[in-house]
Amino acid sequence: MDLSKKSLAIVGTGQMGCSIGLGLHGKVGLVAGVDTNKNSVEQAIQQGMVDVEWSLHDAIAYANIIVVATPVDVAIPIITEILDYVDERTVVIDLGSTKASICSALKNHINRKNFVAAHPMAGSSVKGPDGADADLFAGCKTYICQPQRSSSYALKVAHELFHQLSSKVEYIEPLQHDRLVGLVSHLPQLVAYSLCNVVKSVNHENPEWENIASTGFDSASRLAKSPASMWLPIVNQNKQNVLSNLGLMIAELQKLEQSIAASNQSAVTDFIDSAVDIREQFEESRKQLKAKDNGKRKSSSIAAA
Repeated sequence: MDLSKKSLAIVGTGQMGCSIGLGLHGKVGLVAGVDTNKNSVEQAIQQGMVDVEWSLHDAIAYANIIVVATPVDVAIPIITEILDYVDERTVVIDLGSTKASICSALKNHINRKNFVAAHPMAGSSVKGPDGADADLFAGCKTYICQPQRSSSYALKVAHELFHQLSSKVEYIEPLQHDRLVGLVSHLPQLVAYSLCNVVKSVNHENPEWENIASTGFDSASRLAKSPASMWLPIVNQNKQNVLSNLGLMIAELQKLEQSIAASNQSAVTDFIDSAVDIREQFEESRKQLKAKDNGKRKSSSIAAA
């Protein structure tokens, strides 16, 4: 499918929205930014992330594709309003990191077929247009929920859009999606916040911590740069999975605490080795995915030549 003559409206000119704009620059006919934060839209225009500013009404009237890249707590009313008025050939795609609430809220909408519930597994700790990266989605997976509720045309558009961003699309059900991201995305975020708050709680006793903290603290706390405005809605929408995973995390820390207190070196070793195995498994999986993606790009380049 050719997107070169399609007009794209991005609702939400933060990191994700602006990365979409940069990544699709020159691959679609026009990229418009929609945001109540005028400074964010202006920055996006100045830095070539979007071409023009539109209102939501403009997007509904003129866009062929509308990508909703807002915090999840405001996404539902925005998507609902868009679907209330869109043309039957307008495709609406959201990027929210929770899917069950959105899919449930829109399941009976008369224009549900126009909507694709997507979640690219990408992002960084730098918020707003400053965090935008044309290659943010390259090599990552994008999960689409309830594809059977989207029209074949909407799915083709979504597939092509993410293909142009070098992201592989896979399907998953909303509840499973929220369970899994709750474990491997939402829990690490809350652990990073917790680590920083532990440091803060003993700061008065260890005022020199900033001078001695290095790569370990940097790696483990990087996610804590993300603001509450982004993560509170996610935690609220995925509350049960978040609570369950926090319980598991607390249990693991208690097990480690008990093993160390008992000088049970074998148990501590097993604890660490088990974690190392999981990390190595993850790295191997990423390596294979990257190699597969590079192979496809090479084949495409040869075919094009």
